[in-house]
Amino acid sequence: MVHIRRYVWKVFCVYSFAVWVYVIAFQVVNPDSVYLGLAWWLPIRLDYLGEAAFVLSFVFALLWQRTKE
Repeated sequence: MVHIRRYVWKVFCVYSFAVWVYVIAFQVVNPDSVYLGLAWWLPIRLDYLGEAAFVLSFVFALLWQRTKE
């Protein structure tokens, strides 16, 4: 069971870091995208998503390291 949790934390860490890198790359290419909404039905800006993904990748990395044997 510990191995499954370890892989889950690893996957969450990698995917949330990938979301952060995507948001940063998108903002480098299109600097006005900071104020874009994530979706028309979701009132979250793109930069808020990037910030949340960065924090979550750090938290998931800590959890992943904690479950190592």
